[in-house]
Amino acid sequence: MASSGVNVLRYSALIAGVSYGLYRQSTLNAQSHKAQVDREYQRQASLITQAKAEFKKKNMPPGSVTKGGEGEFFFLGFFDRPTSFDVATPVL
Repeated sequence: MASSGVNVLRYSALIAGVSYGLYRQSTLNAQSHKAQVDREYQRQASLITQAKAEFKKKNMPPGSVTKGGEGEFFFLGFFDRPTSFDVATPVL
């Protein structure tokens, strides 16, 4: 039969191992939960960005000038368009 000193050492190691296992499991669960929350946040952010782009595309006035296809109104491009005043009128 093992001495009482060896039994104390055994059970101490067992308790330490179980305690470490519980600590490690809770740490891994917390990391997993944080990663899941981050993925959900990124998914929602991309959906919001996509919805904003679709909204801009849908509500863009017809014939408006955009810069680089970004869907944003290009103010200076508005003045570059030919108008009826640019057409030369014959002088009589």
